[in-house]
Amino acid sequence: MKLVGVGWVAILCGMCLHSPVWAGDFWHRCYIDARRMNSWPDPFRMVDREAARAPFEVMKDAGWRLENTLVDALFTDEQELTRAGKIKIRHILTQVPLHRRTIYVLEGETTEITEKRVDTVQRVVADMVPDGQLPPVLVTQVVPRGGAGEYLNLVNRKYRESIPPPVLPEPEGSGDSGGN
Repeated sequence: MKLVGVGWVAILCGMCLHSPVWAGDFWHRCYIDARRMNSWPDPFRMVDREAARAPFEVMKDAGWRLENTLVDALFTDEQELTRAGKIKIRHILTQVPLHRRTIYVLEGETTEITEKRVDTVQRVVADMVPDGQLPPVLVTQVVPRGGAGEYLNLVNRKYRESIPPPVLPEPEGSGDSGGN
């Protein structure tokens, strides 16, 4: 057994003497491989974290798109913004985080209607933001879920009425202990 170990050492030493470039690469690769094996799985954790977070980023983007969408009810028949539409734009320009300040306009029945809506929104945004970079105004086909205010108010009231009133639990040992 000792002869086999001595034989390998002799072969490796002979290779190193005859080809120093190969020997340097060999030991360098051994060093790299050992460092990689000892640091595993740390180099790959960030990739896994990004893969786990990616669906949530898509959901957040979709949520902000729905929140920043100007729907049909915010435009008049002439495709001008209503007062509520201007208030919504002001909210987007002042309250929404900077990287989420994209205004989405719901696509109209025709391309002319859609173009008028986008022009109107761009004019209003330019009036509200006289200096600096204007936020992008994009067209979307995704209709935010909503309903009539009267219906939503009714649902909210029914929900509140269904909540039982808070009741404190009976105190333990509520009987009179006959103290002073």
